[in-house]
Amino acid sequence: MSAPATERGQRPPVGSGAFYGWWIVAATFVIGFLVAGGTVNALGVLVKPIAESLDVGRAELGAVVTVKLIVNALLSPWVGALLATRSIRGIMLAGAVAMGLGLATAALAQSLWPVYLGLGVLAGVASTAALFLPCIALLSNWFTRLRGRALGLATLGPTLSGAVIPVLLSLLVDDIGWRASLLLAAAVATVILLPVIWFFVLDRPQDCGQLPDGDPDVPRTPEPESDETWTIRRAVRSRDVWLVVGTIGTANFAVVAMLVHLIPYASDTGLSGERAALVFSVMTLMGALGGPLFGTLADYLSIKRLLIASMLCQFAAVLLFAQLQGQLGLSLAAGTLGLGFGGLMPLVTLAVGRMFGVESLTRIMGLATPLSLLFYAPAAPLTGYLYDTEGNYELALQMLLVAPLLAIAFLCFLKIPRARD
Repeated sequence: MSAPATERGQRPPVGSGAFYGWWIVAATFVIGFLVAGGTVNALGVLVKPIAESLDVGRAELGAVVTVKLIVNALLSPWVGALLATRSIRGIMLAGAVAMGLGLATAALAQSLWPVYLGLGVLAGVASTAALFLPCIALLSNWFTRLRGRALGLATLGPTLSGAVIPVLLSLLVDDIGWRASLLLAAAVATVILLPVIWFFVLDRPQDCGQLPDGDPDVPRTPEPESDETWTIRRAVRSRDVWLVVGTIGTANFAVVAMLVHLIPYASDTGLSGERAALVFSVMTLMGALGGPLFGTLADYLSIKRLLIASMLCQFAAVLLFAQLQGQLGLSLAAGTLGLGFGGLMPLVTLAVGRMFGVESLTRIMGLATPLSLLFYAPAAPLTGYLYDTEGNYELALQMLLVAPLLAIAFLCFLKIPRARD
C-alpha cells in the first residue's frame, strides 16, 4: 500500500476512504522514534563509556539532560507560537538537521563541553522543533473526536525507540565504540528523517480537501477557542496554568531521572550492559503500551482519574526498584514505570486542549514547558549527585517517591472539562 500523493493539486480525494490523518500518525511515529532515540533514549547507554573516556562523574554527565531541558524551556514558547502561524513541516525539518549535527558533535568530543553542545543544546533544539510540540500541533489539527487514540498511537514511536535504541546502541558501543556509534546514528537518522518529514507531513486536513477525523463535510460542533492570546504574563497569573505546570513538572521528575540512571543503576546491581539495556527496553515497551491504552481510554473516561492512575504506577515502580533485584525484579519495576509515563503525554495534551481550547494548545504547552522545568530539570543531576556522594542510589530512590505524590496533589485541584458529544 502506498501513501496518497501529497503534492498540492494531487491530494487524496474526499470520500475515497483514504483519510490522510492516519498517514500523519504513521509519520509522527517514525519521527518520534528517531528523534526521541537520538535526543533522549541514547544517553543512558552512553553515561558509562563517555564518563570513563572523558574522566568525568555521573553528576557532570547527568547535567547534559539539564542543559537540554533548559534549551527546551527557552525555545518552547517561541516554537509554540510559531506553530500557530508557520509551516509545521519546515520547523520539523530544522529540528531533524539539528539532531544530526548534535550527535556528530558529541561523537567528536575530547572534553565535556562538546557533549553539552551536542547532546544538550542541539538535542534540545531538535526535540523542541521536531518532537513534542510539532507532533501535538499536527495531530490536533488532524483529529478531534479521535484525538486521544491518535496521540496514543503516535507516542508508540518515542516509547518503542526506548526499547530498541538502547539495545542496538549498546551492541554498537561494545563493537565499534561510542564515538563511531554516534556518527553512524547521526547519518542514519538524518537520511531517514528528512525525506519522511518532507514527503509525508501536511499541516492540516484542509490542505488536501479533508476534515478532521476524516468526517464528511457536515456541520460540526466547534471546539472551545481561547478568546485571548496567552502570553507569559497572563500565564503566570493563571491558577489553572500553574496547576498544569506543577502536574507536568512533578510527573516528569522520576521519569527524567530514570531515563538517565536506570541502565547505570541496573548495571551497578550486577547486570551486564546488555541485560541492563534490556531492563530499559522493558520500561519503554510498557510505555509504548501505556500511550495507546491511556489515550484510547481518555476518549471515554475521566482524564483526571487516568492521570492519577498513571502517577500511582510511577509511585509503585519506585517502590519496586527499592525492594527488588535481578533481571526479573528490575524488569517488573521498569515495566510499571513505563506504563505510568507512557500515558502521560497524551493525557496531559488532551487535558490542556479541553481546558484552554485546541487553538491555544501549542501556545499553552509552549509556555508550560519552561515553567515546569523548574520542577524536573534537577532530577538527573541531583540523582547523579546523590549517587556520587552516597555511593549508591538508595537515597535517590527515596527522593523519587515524593514526585508522583506531588503530581496527584496538583491533579486534585485541576478542573478538566469532559469531552463534548
